[in-house]
Amino acid sequence: MVPWPTLITGAVGAAGILGTILAARMAAATETANLRLSINAENDRGRRADKRQVYAACQASFSSIVRAAAMERDSRLGSSGSINIPDALAELVKASNDMYIALSELKLIAPGNIGRMAEAIVRFWENYTERVRKGGTLEEMESIFPVLQNELYAAMRADLGEPVE
Repeated sequence: MVPWPTLITGAVGAAGILGTILAARMAAATETANLRLSINAENDRGRRADKRQVYAACQASFSSIVRAAAMERDSRLGSSGSINIPDALAELVKASNDMYIALSELKLIAPGNIGRMAEAIVRFWENYTERVRKGGTLEEMESIFPVLQNELYAAMRADLGEPVE
């Protein structure tokens, strides 16, 4: 005679063990997937933070060159309270160097459209410098530069997932 109660108990025990193994494998797969998602989310946050710093430095360099150009113009025109011409030119050169450094960093991390927009601003400044040497005015810059800079701000904000106003 077959010992049915023992066989059934053994089968139930084996099924329990197999069920536990299967549940453990499923839990491990879920944990691995969750860990990957968590790591990817952290990488995305870090990348956005890096971009935010580079974008801010680039925009700050553009603002610095505006101030330096105004100081250079005022010193050339002999406005009251302006600094001497050599100091103003030194400040303009420093601001230009900072702008080129910021552009280089930006092009490493930003999408192509943002890099091209920033390059357009740098080219604008290069052309502006030539125009000023030939008698152009800062007022020409004041109508064009804010448009270029605001377009770049909007593209940067969109890339960072921030609302664009």
